[in-house]
Amino acid sequence: MHDNFLSQHIMNLTRARGQNEPHILDLVLTVDETIYDIEYLSPLGKTNHAVLFLTCKFDTSRKTLGQQYNYGKGDYENLRKFMDTDWEPYLRQCSSIDAKWLLLKNRLAEGIEKFVPKISNFYEWGKPYWKCPLPRDVREKLRYKHRL
Repeated sequence: MHDNFLSQHIMNLTRARGQNEPHILDLVLTVDETIYDIEYLSPLGKTNHAVLFLTCKFDTSRKTLGQQYNYGKGDYENLRKFMDTDWEPYLRQCSSIDAKWLLLKNRLAEGIEKFVPKISNFYEWGKPYWKCPLPRDVREKLRYKHRL
């Protein structure tokens, strides 16, 4: 888990049955410190498994990313032609692998900028009725209509 930068949050035993040895049965893995409180509650009904009550912190603010690339509408034929070059003379001039990677990456970024259109206000695409449901009286009339 540590190799993948994951944190296991359950540290207490969560399952105990009679005389058997109790175990940690639950895994709650996160990449960051999203969980900041865990309550171990008594089992519900006849189960021998503890109830876990997790308190999490999430950032619910809406991201405003401005313009996004619309990769679905990209002109990939021209991008392919743009990238189709004899790379050997350019790469020979670079002294390190990092410099070679930077050369390739910058050329690709330039091609994407040229041949992939951008979308403005990506998160505001939804149709108005997706954001605002039908008024209550209209929904009632539709419900009544479907009963007929």
